[in-house]
Amino acid sequence: MSQSKNTIIVLLLLGCLVFSPLGSTIALDFFHFPVSVPELFLLLFIPFLKKRFHFKSLKRIHVFFILTIWLILIWEAFLIGTYSYYAILSTARSYMYVCIFYFLFNQENNVQLDDILCVSLGCLLGWCIESVIQLYYAIVSGNAPASYGTMLCIPLLFGITIFEKRYRLLVFVLLLCVVLSLIAGIRRQIAVSVVSLFLIYSFIGLQNYHRFFKLASCSLLFFGVLFVFMPSIEKQTEEISPLLHHRIFVKTQALLNGDAEKSGDDIRKKSIQMLFDNLNDYLYPRGFVSKQTNTDINTGIYNDLPLLELCYSFGVIITFVILLYFLYASFRCIKFYFLFHEKESILFVISFFIMVMLLFLEGGFISYPYAVPITGLCLGRLHYFSRIHFKKKSHLI
Repeated sequence: MSQSKNTIIVLLLLGCLVFSPLGSTIALDFFHFPVSVPELFLLLFIPFLKKRFHFKSLKRIHVFFILTIWLILIWEAFLIGTYSYYAILSTARSYMYVCIFYFLFNQENNVQLDDILCVSLGCLLGWCIESVIQLYYAIVSGNAPASYGTMLCIPLLFGITIFEKRYRLLVFVLLLCVVLSLIAGIRRQIAVSVVSLFLIYSFIGLQNYHRFFKLASCSLLFFGVLFVFMPSIEKQTEEISPLLHHRIFVKTQALLNGDAEKSGDDIRKKSIQMLFDNLNDYLYPRGFVSKQTNTDINTGIYNDLPLLELCYSFGVIITFVILLYFLYASFRCIKFYFLFHEKESILFVISFFIMVMLLFLEGGFISYPYAVPITGLCLGRLHYFSRIHFKKKSHLI
């Protein structure tokens, strides 16, 4: 890495405390704050961030646009009155952060891939530490652990380490992901890891078959060794926490065998079918929803099926336009990836594809205050590179 050791340490801590669930756990369980406040930890890093990074100021038109749409959606939600003011404002807060980071990163700045790598690695480390804490609490209480984190740090880490040929760090990241798969208590993280690697290898294979073959061979060797030790790992997991074993191994096996009802994914499938059968009910925006699953009944579906949340909040038409725009931006980045061999642009295309997948699996990337800035970063850079490459093509013509 090109940064100094001090810079690397600070960026790792930034990812660990601000952009991972660890900061929320510290705030809620150790300092006993009533809500998660990653913003307070961010204040500790402001002097470093102001000195290290330079962003162009947000344009007034962007600020006006963000505030206008944001306030309209809050007003609509208040007017409908389905959810409490607190729940609506809590969700609105996350969307505001997505917009702010989107407009910060959709223009020129001096943030490098090394910086994103360090912050993403900090996110993953913080998630692992938080998962260990939750596993301890789960064992003591006899409950099944479930630790949610910043999913988008996974494709970012895999993409940067592979495209930049940092294979030692890649092995470390793979090991962290395996550990996380075993202790976090959620299966979707495994799906994100597998799909991320598949997409990265696919783009490399389309451009460089020999490198794809080498990477695929090494990956097969890694997962082959993991498969050999899997029975021992499964046995150890069952001894430590039978509920965790059931959540990871039993449910995954049930899903692979096509027994969706036993695996618990039948509810999600029915919700997807319900959405597409009743699209007419979601034509118009209705404002922000509640994510307070402890107090508001049936709001857990918005985390299990975030596409439903987007259609409820923004309406089907606006949601479709937003997705279509970023799909078009992805297409332009893919096209110029092959023309100009720009690795960084394809990294955010992959991140967007993971977001699309998560729209049917988990909504943390648009819900959790610590995770949404990474969402805004990825979408902002996707827009930036699609625009920059378009200018490159115009210049060549």
